[in-house]
Amino acid sequence: MRQTGKMTRLLISCGWIGTVLFTLVYTIDGATRPGYDPLQHWISHLSLGPRGWLNVLNLLVFGCFMIGFSFGLHRAVRTGRGAKWGPIVSGLIGVSAIAAGLFVIDPNLGYPPGSTPVQNWHGSVHDLSGAVLFGSLTALCFLFARRFAANRQTFWAAYSAASGALVLLSFIACSVMVSLTFSGAVTLHYSGLLERISIMTGCAWIFVYSVRLLTLPEE
Repeated sequence: MRQTGKMTRLLISCGWIGTVLFTLVYTIDGATRPGYDPLQHWISHLSLGPRGWLNVLNLLVFGCFMIGFSFGLHRAVRTGRGAKWGPIVSGLIGVSAIAAGLFVIDPNLGYPPGSTPVQNWHGSVHDLSGAVLFGSLTALCFLFARRFAANRQTFWAAYSAASGALVLLSFIACSVMVSLTFSGAVTLHYSGLLERISIMTGCAWIFVYSVRLLTLPEE
């Protein structure tokens, strides 16, 4: 890490702190919600219902941590591939997470229980924000895969590329599953599981890379 000051380390730490906190909150919240099935329902569905404020807050806090992490990347990764676009893309993760929290998802896929599926403007904004979030997670992994490859860091390049591919493919599979469900082609789906595979893979990469930045003398 080129700048080892306390502020830089604090901002880089936003990467692992934010991803861990975000994952813990939605996992515990989902496991204790009546009528909520993590295999079928999305993380965003937790923003609905009487306890929906908790997931909204979780998304907002996660977004702020990711913006902080983007500033840390800007200070720590000064040259080479990913130095310019890495902070920008990680910042997009934060902005899109905040937007996903502010513009709540529409009721659908059977949650909340007994609700009627609707399509409102704020739900459309939420869907767009989600697409940007998962797209940015994918891009961030691939950006640093190229950086590692250029630096002949084979393991890290392969890990980053595999993470980006899994984030993207899981999200695409989730979207296809949802489309089939809405069309009536399938009744039992696992879009919640697929979404979690995607988001957890991306968050795991951010966690690992932020820890790497904190432990290396220079990146």
